[in-house]
Amino acid sequence: MSSNILKLIACFTMLLDHIGYMMMASGVGDYNVALILRLVGRISFPIFAFLIAEGFKHTKNVVFYAARLFLAGIISEIPYNLCFHGKLVYRGSLNVMFTFTIALIMLIFSDMCIKSSKKEIRFLFILPLFSACYFAESFSVDYGYFAILLIFLLYIIDSNQVSKKILLLPVLLMFAARYIISAFIEGNTASLWHHQQLYATLAFVPLVLYNGKGGSSGKSKGARKLKQYLFYLFYPAHLLALYFVFKLLVNFR
Repeated sequence: MSSNILKLIACFTMLLDHIGYMMMASGVGDYNVALILRLVGRISFPIFAFLIAEGFKHTKNVVFYAARLFLAGIISEIPYNLCFHGKLVYRGSLNVMFTFTIALIMLIFSDMCIKSSKKEIRFLFILPLFSACYFAESFSVDYGYFAILLIFLLYIIDSNQVSKKILLLPVLLMFAARYIISAFIEGNTASLWHHQQLYATLAFVPLVLYNGKGGSSGKSKGARKLKQYLFYLFYPAHLLALYFVFKLLVNFR
C-alpha cells in the first residue's frame, strides 16, 4: 500500500468523522449512524501522523514542507472555527495543520540531535520534543501533546522493516488510550467516548500494509504539484463545505 493510498484512506475517514460530528452537533440524522461514522473516523489522524513522519524522512526540502503546513493552517483556521465552533474567530484551539507544523519542526531538530556524531548531543533530542509538547499545549493545537509524541514515535520506527512494524501497535494503542491515561493520572473516570477512541488502534491495519512507496503521482511535474496541493486544500475545503451544508439542513428541517 503506497503513501498515496494512505492519504486517500485518511482523507476519506476524516470526512466521515467530520460528517458524524456535524450530525451530532446539529442534531441532523440518526445518532447511531453518526456514531459509526465517528468511530470509523478514529483511524484518520494516526494515518496522517504517520504520513507526516514519513514525509519528513523523504522530503527534499523540509523547510518548504513546514512552510506549506503552516500556510495550510492559516488558510484552514476560519473553516475550522466555523465548522467546529460556529464562529469566524475562536481562540480556544488551533486546527490540526498547526499541530503538524509544530511536530515537523520538532522532527527537524530532534533528527539533528539523534544523528549527531557526538554521543552527548544525541540525548538532547528530548529538548525539542518537550518544547514541541509545551507549544502544542500552550497554543491548544488539535490533539495536543499526544499528537507530538505519536509523530515522534512513528518517526523512530523504521517502517521499511517488517520486523519493526509490529511496534506500530503499542504506539497506536498509547495514542488511542490517551484520554483513559489522562483520566487515570488525574484521578478521574474516562467517559464512554474516551473509551471509544480505542478504535484508532485499527489504523494499524493500513499502516502495516504500507510498502514504503509514494505511488503514482502523475507523469508531469505540474500534475504532481497539483495533486500535492489538492491534498492540502482538501482539509479547509471539506470543513467549509460541511459547515454550509449542515447550516442549510438545519434551516430546512
